[in-house]
Amino acid sequence: MGMELALQRLTGRRSRYGRVLLLAASLAVGAGCAPVWHLHYDEAERLARTQKRALVVFYKAPFDTQSGQLEDLLETPQASALLRDKVRCMLTTEFAPHRKYAAQYGAMQAPALVIIHDDGTYHSRQGSMNLQELQSFFAQAKAPGSRPQLDPQIPRPIDYRWQGIYEDAVSLARRQNRELLIVYKWWLSPESTELLNLFLVRPEVARHFTETVNCLLDMDYLPNRTHMRRYGATQVPSVVLVHRDGTYHAHTGPMTAEQIVRFVTTSKAPGRKPGSGPAAVAASPRVSVNWYTDFSRAAAHARHRGVNLFVFFTSLYSEQSNRMARLLEQEDVAALFSNTINCKLDFSAPANRQLMAQYRVSRAPAFLIVRPDSTYHVRTGTVSERDLAALVQAAHRPGLTPRAIATDP
Repeated sequence: MGMELALQRLTGRRSRYGRVLLLAASLAVGAGCAPVWHLHYDEAERLARTQKRALVVFYKAPFDTQSGQLEDLLETPQASALLRDKVRCMLTTEFAPHRKYAAQYGAMQAPALVIIHDDGTYHSRQGSMNLQELQSFFAQAKAPGSRPQLDPQIPRPIDYRWQGIYEDAVSLARRQNRELLIVYKWWLSPESTELLNLFLVRPEVARHFTETVNCLLDMDYLPNRTHMRRYGATQVPSVVLVHRDGTYHAHTGPMTAEQIVRFVTTSKAPGRKPGSGPAAVAASPRVSVNWYTDFSRAAAHARHRGVNLFVFFTSLYSEQSNRMARLLEQEDVAALFSNTINCKLDFSAPANRQLMAQYRVSRAPAFLIVRPDSTYHVRTGTVSERDLAALVQAAHRPGLTPRAIATDP
């Protein structure tokens, strides 16, 4: 009784229709083959994508006469024949996420039918229909159709449906006319694990990749290294977004959730053209600084690689610091730090101020380069691109030795 009552409340139909849907759901669970109207868009989308079938969405208003008439029509044998090879989804105006979902496909009021094709395009029709109009709608609704206005605020479970084979991912993206996300990692790299965790646990990140084909590649598998060299990615972690035109944008190194979102929202086609070997790396310089926000981890990574550590001390409430932050985002300036491990630290944190004292820095903004021999060079205040280039050049020679800072017992 509980399940029937829930279905009646959701669909707005009484006795006979509640029992019909309940029976259909029971048969689907028990036999796995009876046609059924799915009551959640994410489940229906996943099934349609897996089975490479079109998705039909019936958007209705409970207790609405026109909605009831269209539902009756969809239960007839003639309409069932039209729906036989498609995944079915029933959504209601009473549920806000359903309203947002339907609006993506031009269905602003009920009743409405939407046919979402395998390539992500759609055809939709609002209002009541008779059998002849329904048949005509299905006959004319051939791919490709219109592109939906996708709403990233629609709640969805985090499920990337990762592809593990590069060739399969490329083929799927081409067939479905979707962008391709590639996350390149190494299972022994803590930076890779940290980046992957951001994708898996942060909804504000995941919502940007619900319509991409997503591919997860590990550096341990040698063919993956060849594939990633085409996109100029020779280190982990790396993130590559391949556009529908085959061009791409790439980012190498640790990222925050905010940086991932900025990367995907600003990486518009056309991007770079992929290469086929080491030349692709030379043609794809890093154009932005990849920041750590933890000094200990950044220092450990720099020691492991035997390279300089660049630290930018900043204050969120200082216009001087904000101006220097914008300078560091400029392509020519960012290129100065393409071969260093980079760390951005906030002056307001007491631990960071103690660290600044160790390197004789009294205010932000400040720019510090720590060499592998632990000596350092530093600049403070407003600087120019030429000043930063001089700092990088100075760091080719040993510098000052950091002073020991007494700690409370």
